[in-house]
Amino acid sequence: MVLLLKPTLACNNNCPYCYERSFRHYFVKYDINKMLKVAESVYTKEDGMICLHGGEPLLLPLKDIEKFLAFAKRKCGYSNVTTNGILISEEHIKLFKKYKTGVAVSLDGLPKENVRSPKNVSEKILRNLELLRSEDIPVSIMVVLHRRNYQKIVDFVNYMYKNYGIREFKFNWLKFYPELELTGKELFNTLKLLAKIHIANPELSINPIDFMLANLSGSYNVNDCFLTMCDIFCTERAKVVLGDGTLTTCLQAQNHVLFFSRSETPSYERYIVLKKIPVQDGGCSGCKYWCICYGGCPASAPDWRMKDSQSCYAIYNLYEFLNNIKSEIYKKLGIKLERIDNFEMEKESKLEDKPIYRIIRRHPVLRGDGVKKNNDKWHNSNSIF
Repeated sequence: MVLLLKPTLACNNNCPYCYERSFRHYFVKYDINKMLKVAESVYTKEDGMICLHGGEPLLLPLKDIEKFLAFAKRKCGYSNVTTNGILISEEHIKLFKKYKTGVAVSLDGLPKENVRSPKNVSEKILRNLELLRSEDIPVSIMVVLHRRNYQKIVDFVNYMYKNYGIREFKFNWLKFYPELELTGKELFNTLKLLAKIHIANPELSINPIDFMLANLSGSYNVNDCFLTMCDIFCTERAKVVLGDGTLTTCLQAQNHVLFFSRSETPSYERYIVLKKIPVQDGGCSGCKYWCICYGGCPASAPDWRMKDSQSCYAIYNLYEFLNNIKSEIYKKLGIKLERIDNFEMEKESKLEDKPIYRIIRRHPVLRGDGVKKNNDKWHNSNSIF
């Protein structure tokens, strides 16, 4: 879990597929005292790390960046920042060293594949990575998989590892941008290649591969947010404090409904409904990986109550691939193996079948009486079923 501090959503890069792009203008100014007061009141040890986030957080004055990093270090013993890497300077690096800051850099590939930035900007990011690593600052790379980079992603990981000593990678995949979005099959094949890299290089941390391996071993509490139950109006695994002190969700779901508040307690109607719908009709009933997937991130689906067919194809088939060779993998990686059929549902006790008539009635493949409703436009050609 994580507490994200987002003092501003302003950014100097304007990535065409950023999930914050449509509402970035709402939060540009910030009140640092309000933010830290709210963060102090809501943070618990269960939240894990505190991360300075954005927008682009390095647009802030150095004195304000220092206040945020100091707060995080005081609460956690270390701090984190997520940045596009363009503005990193020697002054920033001094702060990172002082406050034990881990730096996550958003970078989709080498200059030719990095559609986020022009070639000269991408080259500057690489120089800044070299500067960070020369000072022994821990660096991870966050990548969005899309049509311009997926065929070169193995070369990119190898390049980052061999030339910069970077061992930690986090992969997401593009949604709601048809020109660059991968098919389910393309996404699966790409993640499968990344899994093979990880197996060949156990010293690397490649997610979501690491999380999925942990799930298959029985350690399903060590997980990424999109492989757990998540209420988009609460987002248990990510609390966000905005610049005006508003406590909100991870903001990924703003593509579905624009709201800047956070429910105090989660609700799991989505998962009650998905468990009732057979897989061939767009649900999850009968899927053997239900308890380590839960239909994927609700924010990445066409409707937050549905599952995402692209991710479903990729994640299901990747689980199948890993499950078939898991004994070999775990022996090499030193992971204790447990039987998948010994899993207990992480939140099954919370899935009480309370009155959910309204949710079912509005679901695109169900009527109010729970009878299937044929509606082919909701079916995806990439479905595995």
